[in-house]
Amino acid sequence: MARGQEKWIVTNPNLTIKPDKASLFSPGLRSCYDVPELFEIFTEFCIDGKSIRHSGCMALDIHQIFLKGQGVYVKLDSLSHPSTLHLIYEILPMAFLIEKAGGKVDDGTGKSVLDMKIQGYG
Repeated sequence: MARGQEKWIVTNPNLTIKPDKASLFSPGLRSCYDVPELFEIFTEFCIDGKSIRHSGCMALDIHQIFLKGQGVYVKLDSLSHPSTLHLIYEILPMAFLIEKAGGKVDDGTGKSVLDMKIQGYG
């Protein structure tokens, strides 16, 4: 196939996420050092019997949430692990897809990540 003639193939036209049935949990544990509350959330999810999934790759973990139609992914910013580029190139595009599939993407204050104002990058 010639360049520019590739086709997008929809493999699941009815992709939906059911946010009220989340039993899959993918924590970004790197921030536990700086944000002890994340470790508390991680412990709470473990005690509640949630299935833990952590591949170390946000796209793979989000893919599992799409496949299973449910789940929670957590990525916290911290002083030693800032994530401005992560926000721009990974979180915002995935947030857009998740919200289009009926899921919710929260910035930790109850607002959608898609409503965040980006004040530069680096």
